Amino acid sequence: AAYADHVGAHSLPQKLEAAAAYLTQVKGIESFSRPQVMRTVMASEGENFERDESLRNFARMIKDGKIVRNEQGMWGITENLGYRLEDRKTG
Repeated sequence: AAYADHVGAHSLPQKLEAAAAYLTQVKGIESFSRPQVMRTVMASEGENFERDESLRNFARMIKDGKIVRNEQGMWGITENLGYRLEDRKTG
């Protein structure tokens, strides 16, 4: 929740993108599962979490080329994803 607020992610699609960026760029997870992204958003949304809408928006991120599936069936972010930190971890 703090990361989404920090980067200005307010809508559900923005929060999903921010969650993918957070997992990859802050937590250092090279590839992630859909449930990891959903749990990250759910933690900030609480009882307001909309599962079906979140799944639709996750599919939209795939269609828009913001995330891609690797050979292991996990997901990774692409340059099309918003909220990229550009090597913030090294600085």
